[in-house]
Amino acid sequence: MIELREPIINGTLDAFKWWLKSAKKEKPFLKTPNFSKIRKKMVLVKDKDVPVISVNKDELTYLRNKLLTIDAETISLEKSDIKKYYFTATTHKIFALKKEMKEIEDKIKVLEKSNPEGTKTLMTYKTFCTIIEKYNQKVIKALVEEGASIKLWNNLGYLYILKKDKKDMFGMNNIDWSASNAYKQELIDAGETPKDEKHPEGKNWFQFYEDPHYLRVAWTKKYGTCKVPNNSVYAFYPTKSRSGISNALTKANRINEYLREKYITIKKTA
Repeated sequence: MIELREPIINGTLDAFKWWLKSAKKEKPFLKTPNFSKIRKKMVLVKDKDVPVISVNKDELTYLRNKLLTIDAETISLEKSDIKKYYFTATTHKIFALKKEMKEIEDKIKVLEKSNPEGTKTLMTYKTFCTIIEKYNQKVIKALVEEGASIKLWNNLGYLYILKKDKKDMFGMNNIDWSASNAYKQELIDAGETPKDEKHPEGKNWFQFYEDPHYLRVAWTKKYGTCKVPNNSVYAFYPTKSRSGISNALTKANRINEYLREKYITIKKTA
């Protein structure tokens, strides 16, 4: 399994680059695109099916060299393992290396029967983008429709939908200040007097939230779930595009008002 070990900054293009970097460490024989020749990032788009290719003869060379290295390590460990009749940490290591050698030998036999110049595509940029998009849509569905908590890889913490009581957030009056100020301006434009300290007999312009809850996508780093150094300086901003999670959360809760019962509720403590 190839994991991303460094942060992704600028969307799928950077994610693809980091994936390539990780893949090359595990499989140095891969033929990967040279990004230094691409002057502008916009040149590499989803429609450009840039492939990552594995050539049989290159993989064979890599596997044979790896087999020799493992064999030499096994012989060295066998010589150093004095306790021949006991299972030690060295003995377990030898067994693991011999198992890996057998797997490599089987791969070599298969490749030797094939065309040396034969190639296979490991991944393309277009496929990579599709995988990322489909995965993100599944995550959005699990968070919004099922109220699930999603564990992020590499000890990055959890994502979940947080439900807060607006009375706890904005006070007992639960005033929607954005709507109230807009209505106040409408009264002024219509020549009416809004109610205030100087005009106690004026018209009441306060508007209140109809929805008692405030929903948002939350990232938790507490209780040791996120082990990234200095994680307190990092922030999470959910996507607000048409297909993003913020829009999906709003739409789903307008259609089904009982969805919020699945979300994690945090109440203000005295």
